Amino acid sequence: MNILITGGAGFIGSHLCEKLIKNNNIICLDNLCDFYSPKIKENNISSLLEKDNFTFYKADIRNRDDLHKIFEDNNIDFIIHLAA
Repeated sequence: MNILITGGAGFIGSHLCEKLIKNNNIICLDNLCDFYSPKIKENNISSLLEKDNFTFYKADIRNRDDLHKIFEDNNIDFIIHLAA
């Protein structure tokens, strides 16, 4: 299953990515805003970046063009929306 997780580099999102990646393809979307340190978010997903079934997009859910490309490039079955 191809799962899009918005806010996927945050604390909850990254842990969810780690849990779901065992049996799924994960498409992680996060804009790495500075609400808290982008370095922490980058660290949260660093171990996932090496996995073949993990794709990361640094993008904002408010950018329609970015979202269109993500949906065009991926056959998404399920969305978990954690971006705030």
